[in-house]
Amino acid sequence: MSLTFAPPEEWEDEERMGYLFAPFPPDHILSENDDKLCFWRKLILSSSKQLNKVSFTLSEMKARLARKGLTPACLAKVLNHLEATRVVQKFENWSSSPASSWSDWGKQLLLQGVSYAWQQVVGIAEDDQTKYIIVDQIKEVAKSVLCTHYDTVQYETTDNLLNEAEFEALCNTHAASLRYIEISLVQVGKLQISTRHNDKKIYKFARRNSTKKEKEISSTDEGILRLKEVTAKLLQQVSDLTEKSERAMDKCRELVAAKQKSSARRWLRQSKMFSKQVETKEAMLTNLQALLTKIQMAETDALVLEAYQAGIISLKDMTIDIEKVDQTMDELEEVLANSNEAGEALSEGYCANVNCFAKKGLSVLYIRTIRQEFSWISRASFHQ
Repeated sequence: MSLTFAPPEEWEDEERMGYLFAPFPPDHILSENDDKLCFWRKLILSSSKQLNKVSFTLSEMKARLARKGLTPACLAKVLNHLEATRVVQKFENWSSSPASSWSDWGKQLLLQGVSYAWQQVVGIAEDDQTKYIIVDQIKEVAKSVLCTHYDTVQYETTDNLLNEAEFEALCNTHAASLRYIEISLVQVGKLQISTRHNDKKIYKFARRNSTKKEKEISSTDEGILRLKEVTAKLLQQVSDLTEKSERAMDKCRELVAAKQKSSARRWLRQSKMFSKQVETKEAMLTNLQALLTKIQMAETDALVLEAYQAGIISLKDMTIDIEKVDQTMDELEEVLANSNEAGEALSEGYCANVNCFAKKGLSVLYIRTIRQEFSWISRASFHQ
């Protein structure tokens, strides 16, 4: 098997490698300056860094370090020492650690040291499938993620709140498991995680210069994140609808030039319908952006809560339901899927009764819009 990392120079020295691959003597007690221990510790860490790995099992490490069909017979004991000296940790111990700083491992590590001393005496081997975390390397990854996030923060009250997709995008440049990054940031008080009503996660980063552990995620935090999501969605919808309106108008002009008056009318109706949706959504967008600005300008948690609650009440008074933004777009798409049929019927004067279209699943709003546009287009001039 070819190596997936750059080996040290002595890798081709048969005598040296014979010694390094051999097991430790039964009564051998490892020390920090042990030649064999130093070699394997350095190679485990350097190869993991080259491969962007922050975790491994004993089985995986044996396969990685195999040479000419042989695996290091001393690896289990080396791994025990690395765990006792806090270079690596078993995943279950690391993930449950209540650490509050990058270096605070507390009593748990003291107990691990005692356990390691006992293993040195009785020679207990680790399970090949036990997952180990390389502590310093996951710390580096977590710090990098934190710095990348803070570089994008303009407003602490809103920008420190991320949904699941945003957090994944933030971490996707790192090979480390998303779960490892979550745990590492939570351990040092830089991140809070909660599950929303839709079973999706919500992430809240601590303020940039805060030395305190971040507070738990509140219903206000979740509401602010929802406002951000709806605002972003509305921006995208306005852009999409504007593009569709322009395309429909271009098609209308083409059909007018081709003297296809009836078809041109249908495309003009679609363009007008898209334009009306743009106007409606831009009005909603203006109100939501104004609310977010008030929240962003609030300097204390109390003012943030006050701005959020006042804003939500005003949105309800303006009949803006942020939960129905997607529903409006879905209804519009369904309407337009039937627009050709409806346009043809109207242009030929078939539908005297709204109910005949309602049976086909068309909304009353659409029928009203079609009638208004048909009335308008009937008065329009299509002179060639």
